[in-house]
Amino acid sequence: MTKHHGRIAIFFLGFTTAQACGDGGNNGESESGSEGEETSDTMPPEPVCNDDGICDAGEEICLDCASCGDGLKDPSEPCDDGNEANDDACVAPCQLATCGDGYVQDGVEACDDGPANSDGPSVEEHCNLDCEIVPSTCGDGACDPHENSSSCNEDCKETCGDMVLNVGEYCDDGPDGSATCDKSCTDAVCGDGEHNQLAGEECDDGDADETNECIHGCKLATCGDGIHRTDTDSEEQCDDGNDDDTDACSNECKIIEHRTVFVTGTSYTGDFGGLEGADAECNDVAAMAGVDGNFRAWLSGTVDGPATRFDTDFRGVYELNDADRTVVATNGWVGLTTQPLQHAIDIDESGSQYITGVWTNTDVDGTPLNPDQSCSDWSSIDTNAAVGNSGAIDVEWTLEYEDQSCITSFSLYCFQDV
Repeated sequence: MTKHHGRIAIFFLGFTTAQACGDGGNNGESESGSEGEETSDTMPPEPVCNDDGICDAGEEICLDCASCGDGLKDPSEPCDDGNEANDDACVAPCQLATCGDGYVQDGVEACDDGPANSDGPSVEEHCNLDCEIVPSTCGDGACDPHENSSSCNEDCKETCGDMVLNVGEYCDDGPDGSATCDKSCTDAVCGDGEHNQLAGEECDDGDADETNECIHGCKLATCGDGIHRTDTDSEEQCDDGNDDDTDACSNECKIIEHRTVFVTGTSYTGDFGGLEGADAECNDVAAMAGVDGNFRAWLSGTVDGPATRFDTDFRGVYELNDADRTVVATNGWVGLTTQPLQHAIDIDESGSQYITGVWTNTDVDGTPLNPDQSCSDWSSIDTNAAVGNSGAIDVEWTLEYEDQSCITSFSLYCFQDV
């Protein structure tokens, strides 16, 4: 029989063992015994395996002469299945698979970490000496894949910010986060209650309340954004979102009070009963025309005038009694007495245009012009007085002519006041 494994062939040609080993041709007769009887001196020597990788004579059963992977089991091979797979019963180098060899035998072992297999304590998931997986437990200090930050926070809470995407994290861009990832390792979303400046958020209070300091789009509320803040930290009285400083809400988000101004459609001689009589006439014609409010006449006597009789703290808008509520002056008393009128006071209590002379004796600053120009404190027709022009917007609106006879009939300017 001949066996070829790419090494020295062994022939058995019917010789006795002693002949096969080269006994000098004694035809089976030993030097010290009978024919066919072997002694210790005639037994073949045990092979010596030097494991130098060379198949020498006499090493046929040594590893040097084995050919692992040829599918033929040599005497030195525990197995040889002829494949390179290491997940079956025969693994490299032609060894029977065992727990601890570092190869996971399919269907037999759950794991095999080789020398790392251990039955000792561990804070991490590991493989034991029976090649079984031993999971870690919550509280052991290791954040394992089967744990997450919500169910095992004590193990996984320190992982956010390490730039490693751990179980339970939506993202992890480091301790400062990023434009898309919050510091808490959650996606950066406006309204999540986490202020992410890198995402362009000016604030994020996590609620849908539009009346506090943080509004939609995670923007800080500002005067002029069209959203009226009502929280206790706000000084906004209104917010109409426009830059019209003549409507109900100022550019400083303060409520603008609007007061009515008109010229009387009725004319009077200069003896209408002093300043109080003039005020009474203004209120009578306003009431008859259905115009609401308390009114005072723009009129000065020998001592008092609008500067001492009017609400000089008023900062709202004076407007006409027409359908368009045409603006006469903004910024209240200051605007009325320091700048030309924006529109002439040429609308009467009924809303009709009326251009006429007007009793005033008043300078543009609201003070009396001349004690001798007041029809003797508006109680006599025997003297003279100063008048204005209801069609003018410059200084002539209040002072166009002096020395007008008090027997002449002129109108009054009526201003809504407190």
